[in-house]
Amino acid sequence: MAGAAILFLTGCIAKVSFAQDVATVDSLKSTSVVMSGAVKEKSNDKKVRFIGVYLNSDALLKPTDSENVIGDYKKISEYAILPVSKFCYTKNDKDYYEVMYCGKGYVVEENVINISVEDKNFLKNIDNDYSSLIINNAREASIYHRMRDFDKAINLMSGLKKKGLVIFDRSIYDTSEYTDGTGFSISVVNLSGKIIKYISFTVIGYNPVKDVVRGRQGKSPYITVRGVGPIKPGEGGEYNWEYLWFTDLVQTHKITLIKLQYLDGSVKVYNNPESLILSGYDKYLMGVLVDPDTKEVMDGVVDKSKK
Repeated sequence: MAGAAILFLTGCIAKVSFAQDVATVDSLKSTSVVMSGAVKEKSNDKKVRFIGVYLNSDALLKPTDSENVIGDYKKISEYAILPVSKFCYTKNDKDYYEVMYCGKGYVVEENVINISVEDKNFLKNIDNDYSSLIINNAREASIYHRMRDFDKAINLMSGLKKKGLVIFDRSIYDTSEYTDGTGFSISVVNLSGKIIKYISFTVIGYNPVKDVVRGRQGKSPYITVRGVGPIKPGEGGEYNWEYLWFTDLVQTHKITLIKLQYLDGSVKVYNNPESLILSGYDKYLMGVLVDPDTKEVMDGVVDKSKK
């Protein structure tokens, strides 16, 4: 077993009000407007389309103005809404587009995003003046959506703190290709106001036909392992145990109980720990709170409000 403390939510960004800080996105108050590519009428009879897409999976994207420096590439989550700003170029029979993320442009290959044929043709055939308008609106839309995600993240964190603990990730894995054995790893975040001294997990494993697999002790199917802290409030702990089962037949697992012992001597037991597991979208929102790009966006909003 190995345990390590990891910094997670210390130095959280303070919540701010941004109801009227970005006037240029007043037309985007409904998410469906952006995601549906809805048409908005303008005084010059032009129709402004807002094309929002998701990545098919997490991806490393190159900034539009990058000189192909690897360090410039940005990992962007599949859960982020990315307004498409323009068609860039075709290379090796593949079309590339610019998407906006936190007010900045990134180049993406067409098969990495879920853009429709209609929207691709639209971006390829607009005139330069209208293209500039689309780019500006996409930039402002990306800022609006980041502020919206930030607000969602604040609300999520408020609810999670009531639980006191969340499971950020957990998995079982084949310990070695040369021996029979299945390991268990888990990472948690302490959202209570106390320091965790010890944390115990009770786990049960199942084979491919959903029968219980007995643990390494060979007696009970319930295996209890303990991790050592300290895990301070707002921080996380990562733990890993090899050969929890001396077989490769374990395909799925369930955490049946978590027991916390705090530094002050108090104890807390979670009898339904599966309810503490974060969804992929929840993890994305928690990451928004400590993301440098989000901080830059929020600082910019605060600066605008002071002028």
